[in-house]
Amino acid sequence: MQNVKKVGKIFLWSLLFLIILYNLYTFASFKIFKKNLVGIGGYASLEVVSGSMEPTIQTGDFIIINQKKKDYKEGDIITFMDVNGSFVTHRIVGMTKDGYLTKGDANKSVDPGYVKKDKIAGTYAFKIHKFGYVVKAVQNPITLILVFLIGVLACVIISIDSDFSKKEMSEEEKEFFQKKEEERKKEGGQDERITTK
Repeated sequence: MQNVKKVGKIFLWSLLFLIILYNLYTFASFKIFKKNLVGIGGYASLEVVSGSMEPTIQTGDFIIINQKKKDYKEGDIITFMDVNGSFVTHRIVGMTKDGYLTKGDANKSVDPGYVKKDKIAGTYAFKIHKFGYVVKAVQNPITLILVFLIGVLACVIISIDSDFSKKEMSEEEKEFFQKKEEERKKEGGQDERITTK
């Protein structure tokens, strides 16, 4: 049982650390480095905010796009920047010398205009179903603070016994702290001898 609680505590702290790290990386990418997309190793992520690609990609899905692929063909699902500066993820339905024709799977008509190659951010690689809602929630500062507080509270609860007394230390922990205390006393004694000369 103690091992399960230890694993739970490590998991919670790791999760909190990853959430904070992701938010810091996202903030730095957008605000400091002025990037349009947050990418790592040639892949970027986006939250889907419309149902134009249903049923393939649904509202609230979290998609990963491959930014390294540069040869696009008919049938590929691409993410591109439209004339309003927003990212759109639609399927290529045709190619001309002027650019690519795109269309959302759920839309009845083809998108207006052509998509130039330099406006394409990448091709759709895979999705995590409805995970976009989770990502959006943890990017909210209030939610982030709540998640952090709940995580800390959970770690505290895991660290105490059922009668709300502090858990007894294991033999290894006692030995470690005893050695540290002895080292501290030795260092303190040396300092004392130096000052009394």
